[in-house]
Amino acid sequence: MKKLDNMTTFEVAKSSSKLFLLPIGSTEQHGPYLPLGTDTFVTDYLSEQIAKQIPNLIQLPTLNYSCANEHLGFAGTLTLNPQTLMQILTDLCRSVADYSDKIFLLSFHGGNKLVLQLFEAEWNYTHKKSKVYLVDFTSNQTDLIEAKLLKGKVDKHAGNGEISIGKYLFPKNVKFEKTNEKDKKKIILSKVFNRGKIIDYSSIGIIDSNPMWIVSPKVGKKILYSYIDQGVKFIKNEISIQKKGESS
Repeated sequence: MKKLDNMTTFEVAKSSSKLFLLPIGSTEQHGPYLPLGTDTFVTDYLSEQIAKQIPNLIQLPTLNYSCANEHLGFAGTLTLNPQTLMQILTDLCRSVADYSDKIFLLSFHGGNKLVLQLFEAEWNYTHKKSKVYLVDFTSNQTDLIEAKLLKGKVDKHAGNGEISIGKYLFPKNVKFEKTNEKDKKKIILSKVFNRGKIIDYSSIGIIDSNPMWIVSPKVGKKILYSYIDQGVKFIKNEISIQKKGESS
């Protein structure tokens, strides 16, 4: 695995790799049980594990801030406007464009999806050599796996799935204890995103339509690795498309 942070400028210049991975995290509320850095921690882990399976991929430093306007009102949330994030991504991608063929964007924060899709489209329309790809690490299969593990509907934010991932990945930072789970509040909500601030719908910041608490590090690990497998599959597929084009 290659990390840009650990390389010298001359190593980057001489590298045969033309593939870069840009992880995009977020600093935002994750309810009373998870830390503000949850999406960044998960994005970091996904990126590292994916990069380990694709040796010629150079991992760029993680961007810790992105679009989290829906979480404003909760203390600690830091957010960028969509236009600001687009400009930052433009500047970062432009920095490596001269010596890259593909730049893969990866973000665990769902609130970035529309902005990243727009950036991908606009960049690729205006750049012929260096292309940008938003890594899709979810699929119908990962959705089915997650729903089965959680025995019902998948949480949208800071609920069963994310707490389980936290229990596996950064257990010391998770405040959820199973001994008193019956006393924990869960406001049943499903369609909230793109409707304003979450605090107007959920005072505790959790969006989860599953009435049961299903939290387990084993479940979290299985969910994470289904994402990793799908992410590796996506990137390898894009790389193979490029190789086929070069050989034809």
